[in-house]
Amino acid sequence: MAIPFDKYTIYITLDDDKIYELKEDFSKELVNEIKVSTPKKPTLLLHKQQLDYAKTHYMENSIKLDKETWTNYYKMGFITLMELDEFTSK
Repeated sequence: MAIPFDKYTIYITLDDDKIYELKEDFSKELVNEIKVSTPKKPTLLLHKQQLDYAKTHYMENSIKLDKETWTNYYKMGFITLMELDEFTSK
């Protein structure tokens, strides 16, 4: 999964109840609010909690995502290094 930084302003939430803008180098900038999405400046919001739920489904049903996708989730802070190794070694 390539992250569409060129098309969207991307926001993420982690386990700390804060909102971060995700930068192209995967750094995170804390923000107070999400900018309104418009056709010219669309936004994308990704929640770690959604992936936490999906990980269980992926594991129970042997669903495999590509290494790039898992690596991006790791860079975002959605999975641990141990999980990255587990998901990419299968």
